[in-house]
Amino acid sequence: MGRKIVHPVAVEGNRPTRLTKSNYSKRPMKPSLYLIANCPAGCLFIMPKPSGEWLEDDIAHYKTVGLTDVVSLLRSDEIDELNLLDEEFFLRQS
Repeated sequence: MGRKIVHPVAVEGNRPTRLTKSNYSKRPMKPSLYLIANCPAGCLFIMPKPSGEWLEDDIAHYKTVGLTDVVSLLRSDEIDELNLLDEEFFLRQS
């Protein structure tokens, strides 16, 4: 069973907000977000798992573009194997 990780931020319209050219300058490739449905209070996206090596940067990117909630569907053994043990910690940081 996956675990739910929630961090309040804002998403408006059919795209993430606060996306600027400078957000992309630190790392050659940013994690992809895929819009799957518009919701009354914002948007719903799916995304690949964050990189264990770039976990803190990936999560900072998600916050910068305005993600509100992250729901991880990875099992505990997968979280450990993929080196994502600090994911919840970084998501809860403001």
